[in-house]
Amino acid sequence: MMYRFKALARRRDPDQLDGPLILASPGGWIVTLVIGFCMLALIGWGVFGRVPQLVAASGRLQYPGGLVTVQSDIAGTVSAMAGLGEGLGRDDALATVRRNEDGGDAQIHGTTEGRVVQHLVEVGDVVGVGTPVAVVEPGGTGDAPLEAVVEVASWQVEAVRPGQDVKLTVSGVTATKYGLLKGRIDSLAPFPMSTDGAQVGPTLVTIRLERADTTTGYAWTSLEGPDHPIESQTPVTAEIDTGDASPLELLGG
Repeated sequence: MMYRFKALARRRDPDQLDGPLILASPGGWIVTLVIGFCMLALIGWGVFGRVPQLVAASGRLQYPGGLVTVQSDIAGTVSAMAGLGEGLGRDDALATVRRNEDGGDAQIHGTTEGRVVQHLVEVGDVVGVGTPVAVVEPGGTGDAPLEAVVEVASWQVEAVRPGQDVKLTVSGVTATKYGLLKGRIDSLAPFPMSTDGAQVGPTLVTIRLERADTTTGYAWTSLEGPDHPIESQTPVTAEIDTGDASPLELLGG
């Protein structure tokens, strides 16, 4: 039977009490030091590191004043309507109604100037006093700046404050190419939106857009932003910067 030389050497002197005891090889010490350094770095990041906190919300762009529903103050049959997108002054007729009592024509005027964004009745429809006729957007014909209105969930609204920075993804604008629209929280509605049941609904938050010398007239995270205007009633998704917190605070929360 053949034995290797080292095995025979160990058999001759198994204890080797006069030799140094090797607890770990140099490679093992290097691995231990690397693991220890990583643990210290992880603990330091957990205590001193900061993680940004963002609140996501969806909504739309609009002109100040939102949308106004105009009601008829005449009973009769609709004989004419202002066109969709048409701008109206204070004295312009939104619709013409043929009165029931004498067959004469009467005009319905909006409560404010703006543009027509939706018809709620059509020519030939019979309306009564108080019947919704159309939806008008105040400021749609002037130079009023756009703003964004988003709905923030009830469990997140406590973290939202006026003055916080907001980045908006605009529908139809490629964010990877043109960036995000910049803005700041302007105001929060005093009460949540009403919902069915006991659950509290979301809160409307108004965002003031940052103006800049660009094609759109507003500031973007890219240098120029898109090369075409942005329109009112365009859907947006907002990321509200509510501050930052350490990883340990997040674990504790």
